[in-house]
Parts: sequence; C-alpha cells; structure tokens
Amino acid sequence: MRVSDITGNNADKKQFLSSCIHTKCDMSHQFIIAPLTGTAKYIFLLSFIFLLFGCNSNENPGRFELSLLTSLFGDISIGQGKTGMAIVSINRNAGSLEFVPTIDMSLIDPPSWLSYKFEKNPVKGSNSTISIDIGEDAKPGIYRIILRGVGNTGGTLIEDNVTFHLVVEKSESNNNNRSNNAMIRIKNKLFALLNINS
Repeated sequence: MRVSDITGNNADKKQFLSSCIHTKCDMSHQFIIAPLTGTAKYIFLLSFIFLLFGCNSNENPGRFELSLLTSLFGDISIGQGKTGMAIVSINRNAGSLEFVPTIDMSLIDPPSWLSYKFEKNPVKGSNSTISIDIGEDAKPGIYRIILRGVGNTGGTLIEDNVTFHLVVEKSESNNNNRSNNAMIRIKNKLFALLNINS
C-alpha cells in the first residue's frame, strides 16, 4: 500500500507512515536476533564461556601445601652428634587445580651445625623424607626451623612453607663424660685432703 492510496486527512497518512517505520524497526530487530537462535546461540554461549574461563587458566596454575609428619607436638628431637628423620607430605590439590610440576625442597637459613638431605629432591610425588644431622658442637635447646617448597609452572613460582621445632638434646656420651670428670675432681680433692698421691 502506498501513501497516495490512503483516503482521508493528513492525520491518517501520518499514522500510516508511523506504522511502517515501526514495522521496519521490528523487522530489523528480528534480523539481528535471529542469528543468535538455534545452533548459533549455543556457539555464542560456548565462545563466551571459553573467553571467560579459558583465558584465565594460566592465572590459576594450582597450589600445594606442605606438612611435616613428626611427633604429636610438631617437634623433631635429635641428640648432639645424632641423625633424625621426618616425612614431608605434599598436598597437590590445595587449590582448585592439581599442582603437577616438581617441587624443590630446602630449609631456610639452618644453623651452621645442622646438615640435611632429602630422599628425593625435587619431588615429583606426594612425599619425601628429610634426614637431619646434628653436630656435636650444637648447643642443646629448641630451634625454629622453616621448610620451604617451590614449584615452577609456566614461569609462575608457587611456594609454601612449614615451620617446625627442632629439639637438640644432650648426648649420653657428653653426660657420661661430665659425670666422669666430676668424679675425677672429687677424687682428686679427697686425695689432696688425705695427702694421698693419685
């Protein structure tokens, strides 16, 4: 229908033109929305999900947590000149993703009289054993030790630390030597009082 075919006043013609404009607008909206229906709609949704989660996958490389299987109170007791061992457990599912790379283990700034080694290092699995050697010159007491694990995934360093207390005990040989030395000093004093040559 054309505008010239409409009989009546100008108001009728304006109403006809307005309805045509609205009809074209509705058709244009349908043309835009139509490709997003059916298969195209699912492709659009899958692309959006990929952009939302897939692009951020490198920002979440996973996480791990260390724990030390020691005594009930979290201590390791070792005598002077002795060796002690403990198991290091690794939880590779501490985050939303599993942490797959190997983990390098070490102690942070241990005392000079302490030496250590791991059964396996770097660690590929979920545990390792640490051996700690205490020097004979170590002073008995309680020391705070930090165990560190570091993994590298895609250039991102992931780290976790666990703190434990190392209890250095007096060795029996040192105690025996001190007792013997004390007995010798007492003996010498007695001999001196009695004027007896030892």
